[in-house]
Amino acid sequence: LSAGAKQVNGIKLTNETAKMFAAPTHTTQKHYSYVSNYGHALAPYVLSLALYVGALVFNFAYPIRKVSHKDGTPTQWFASKVVLGGLVAIGMAVIEASLIILGGLTVDHVGLFYALAIIFSITSMYFVMMLSMAFDNPGRFVAMIMLMLQLGGAGGTFPLEITNSFYNAIHPFLPMSYSVLGFRQAITSGIYSGSVANCFGFLIGF
Repeated sequence: LSAGAKQVNGIKLTNETAKMFAAPTHTTQKHYSYVSNYGHALAPYVLSLALYVGALVFNFAYPIRKVSHKDGTPTQWFASKVVLGGLVAIGMAVIEASLIILGGLTVDHVGLFYALAIIFSITSMYFVMMLSMAFDNPGRFVAMIMLMLQLGGAGGTFPLEITNSFYNAIHPFLPMSYSVLGFRQAITSGIYSGSVANCFGFLIGF
């Protein structure tokens, strides 16, 4: 320690030495995207949530298992339900996306924004319709459980790094995880290359 103290005291302090101690490294920052406020940051989560809830409400109100024409075939019954559900899903997506843009949301990629809203809305609608057709009210209950899981596991409100291991484990298997990621890319850009293709691929597969 004594020898070290002599060595330090022997250093001649100059302006360059002081600068070196004050700032030994130089940090370079690069901004990939910009989010103007918390509303823009939360929009992907709220948009996804609203579309899924819309699909739930439709399937609770619409008599999905009712047969209108007794002389129709099962294929005609199935097609009539699927076509109507798809049209409602597309309508919900277009109206929601348009209203939020008119309300002041700044979107970098408008076409991608609408496309993602439509594909996630259709995905949600057909998922809930499948459960409702197959299991009636118990199926609708399962769809509500899926909603609860997505609220915590989609990573829309808080980073997954600060959530528990259960939500981290189910995150890759939830449709809303991919809609949130896709909406973020559409609104602000800056997400890793290939993310949009992954989002569309999963949602279409689901």
